[in-house]
Amino acid sequence: MQFQTIFYVRSTGQIITVAQNKYIRSKAERGRYCPGYNADDVSFMYFPANAPVSAETHKIQSAGAFHPPYVVDSAGIPLIFTDKRRIFADMLERFPTIIIEMYLSMGDNLLRAAAVAEASRVYPRTQFLCDVLPEYRDVMALCPEIVLFKGYEAHGLDPKTCGHVKLAEGPLWDPRGPDFGKASLYGLYLSLPRVPYKTTLKLPLTWEADSTALASSIGIRADGQNVFFQLRSKDWADKCWEIEKVDQLARMIKSVYDCTIFSLGAANDMPGDHPDIVNLCGKTTWLETLYLLARSSKVFCVDSAVMHLCRAYSVPYFCLWGHTTPELILSEKPGPRDIMAPNRKGRILMQDITPLQVFDRAFPRLASAAPTVFDPRDDTSDFGAGPIINKFFTEHPPRNRYLVDIGAHGKNSSNSFFLLRQGWKGLLIEANPERAKVCKTDFAGLDVTILNIGAGDVAGRLNLNLNKVIGSSSFLPEWDPKAHTGKKVLVNIEPIDKILLENNVPLDFDFFSVDTEGMDERIMLKMFEDSAYRPSLIITECTSYKSARALFGKYGYEFMIKIGNDQYGNLLFFRVD
Repeated sequence: MQFQTIFYVRSTGQIITVAQNKYIRSKAERGRYCPGYNADDVSFMYFPANAPVSAETHKIQSAGAFHPPYVVDSAGIPLIFTDKRRIFADMLERFPTIIIEMYLSMGDNLLRAAAVAEASRVYPRTQFLCDVLPEYRDVMALCPEIVLFKGYEAHGLDPKTCGHVKLAEGPLWDPRGPDFGKASLYGLYLSLPRVPYKTTLKLPLTWEADSTALASSIGIRADGQNVFFQLRSKDWADKCWEIEKVDQLARMIKSVYDCTIFSLGAANDMPGDHPDIVNLCGKTTWLETLYLLARSSKVFCVDSAVMHLCRAYSVPYFCLWGHTTPELILSEKPGPRDIMAPNRKGRILMQDITPLQVFDRAFPRLASAAPTVFDPRDDTSDFGAGPIINKFFTEHPPRNRYLVDIGAHGKNSSNSFFLLRQGWKGLLIEANPERAKVCKTDFAGLDVTILNIGAGDVAGRLNLNLNKVIGSSSFLPEWDPKAHTGKKVLVNIEPIDKILLENNVPLDFDFFSVDTEGMDERIMLKMFEDSAYRPSLIITECTSYKSARALFGKYGYEFMIKIGNDQYGNLLFFRVD
């Protein structure tokens, strides 16, 4: 048997049939092996292993759009590990000692160490020794869960009585899914169904004295306010933030935090000089890197060796995640220090995380100190509201950098977009299902929650009358009837006070944009009369009100300006403290 040709259903992974040594040369030939199935949902793969495959005992497991699929057994274990597990089982029977050959990558070696530690627990009659490449030995020697291989003579071993397993690079993560994590992937080589990632590192008691000369030579601060970056890893697009963003984050941190910032990594990660950063890329060993992290006050990293070193030595860190996730690598849900790239069609890009998002996560009480910056080229606001909004928050610093936008409909004519681009957090409400999809695309990568509902003064369901003009659809049939398309969409309506409460909006949130084509007054009355929510600045439509100035004045707001034309312009009001 040279290979097996496996025909399967893409959407479910169900195996349809298996042919021996069959090359498929056309779509029609493929179809002959899959009668009765949707041709667009059928695919095939060549599987070279000798292990027999059948529709009854196996299925195809997707590994994502950018990796080939796997043939897995009923337990979800890929058959590519079948031969490895069989060989390992034979070694357990034959050899009292098994030498585990580690491979490249500091971070992966700490994951592999977890698998070896679990093997030592599960197979107590077997001695496991780890053969580690020289550049990683100093750090791995600090891991109490494993024993390093120091040579046959040093351990009093006869090479003939030792088995060897190479824990090499394989899939990026466990094909069984995020419930397992990458330590469990390495566990498959050792016939372990699951491996907890509990690797630790214990520094020697003399570590501070041992690293004094290093600390002095690079300017480590005695007050402990040392910030470390590893935000680029081997220049891989999937694990590299743009250098401009690294520099911008450094400037933001130093504007509010008295510290020294150091960059760690490979020599090509951060080439050149950077005014706000001490560039140590390519200049430290892994042991020196660990010593430096032990002296840190804050660490910012990607899914990299620095992250794994911090975990092993219990150093808190903020991690930026792209196409890998805490579930896939660590078998953990994202926590408050995990900054996730937004989901896009195709690959998830770390580059969509903004420096201000990272800054706000690390310095939440200082986030409002970052000034609002307005770039006219980014102005998407209605009637030029952007410069007015920016001027207000320059003169009245925001309390929590939180905004609510009702009638968000997308980036075009958005009064909120330029604030969100600077790291503000937002609740965007859009009643039109098609425009809500546009919002998800236009605001991708920003710190927003998008709700596809209508906001009003009572709960219920109303028809949204679709308009030919984008952003002009209304729940009111009499609103601009000449521009109606004749189509309607039934939409769920929730009271504004309930929406704000359920989404944990601060009572004194900073900015409220209301653009609901005739419903603005009802929404504002509901919020003012039935809740304690009082935003600092409000922009709302002129024609929605009988007497806007009287209404807002009653609840402590002062008129600022009217912009746009009489029929469809906007009014701005600010809270008088």
